Amino acid sequence: MYEKQNSFEEVILNENNFGYILISCGYISYSELPNSFDGIFGVSGSLKDLSPAENSLLTYYKIHRKSYYPSFFGQTKLKFDRINDFIIKDCKKDWFDHIVTSTRRRIAEERSVLIFFQNEKLLDEFYESYSGDLGVKPYFITQNESFDGKEVKKYSDKDVGQLIKDEFAGHHGKVTLLTREFGRGVDFQSEAKVNEKGGIHVIQTFFSKDIKEEIQIKGRTARKDEQGSYELILCLEHLPDSESKGRKIPKYTGITKDTTYDELNSQRKEKTNSFCQDKLKTIEKNRQIHNRTLTFFHKAITECNEENRVKFIQEIEKLKDLD
Repeated sequence: MYEKQNSFEEVILNENNFGYILISCGYISYSELPNSFDGIFGVSGSLKDLSPAENSLLTYYKIHRKSYYPSFFGQTKLKFDRINDFIIKDCKKDWFDHIVTSTRRRIAEERSVLIFFQNEKLLDEFYESYSGDLGVKPYFITQNESFDGKEVKKYSDKDVGQLIKDEFAGHHGKVTLLTREFGRGVDFQSEAKVNEKGGIHVIQTFFSKDIKEEIQIKGRTARKDEQGSYELILCLEHLPDSESKGRKIPKYTGITKDTTYDELNSQRKEKTNSFCQDKLKTIEKNRQIHNRTLTFFHKAITECNEENRVKFIQEIEKLKDLD
């Protein structure tokens, strides 16, 4: 690499003044880096809901000790009946209609409602076509925009914080549409009147591939010592394609509008276990490549010289073929 040939005058540095040679010298696996740590600590509210394969991943990373701490506020007051608070509708229209009906029922009880959608497209479709049927003008929050009842704004933490923390979303008679990203780690504040009437009601409109996401969404209500309720309203059309693109997870099979929560949850557990088993196999394969790469780096730093550098260059060629 050099500045313009035969010229040592100061010039503006840009891409025309430099050349780069990119040489692949192996592969570092991010999944192996935790094994180099002296200790790994984590906090989770869903530790008891790990699949056997997920527990195998913990074992792989030498995480053996788990501590469970009860809530400071005692037993949760969340209301969720797996039979009466779960339903699968045949088509999108019936699905949207049922979401509206359920929401209006809670609004009539002077409660507030949070409705979680799988993505922004479905949220927008519901908002454009069905928000007028709710009887109130809903707020909405996505990763790109928010609506506070007056104007649509580009997403900002300040505006969303006002909707969440200043009790706007938690006021009686209020409905907020959200994408799934806001189902984790967001503390929606509710007013006293809402808590007296049964707390915030959460409607989840998609089936989470990972039960831990569902647990987190449930946790947007009945927080601390407050009351709250949760409901799962699904669309049959969405379930067969509920696996992630590019991930080797089998589809849900044999699902009808009469499928129960427990039946669907059983398939989810199998899917999660299968995915984690495949992930563990990939990690073990990458470990071999990772370790061979580190061995090469160490030898190159400590042993490479004029006499044996050709041998190291040949080793680089072998490392390229490891992937």
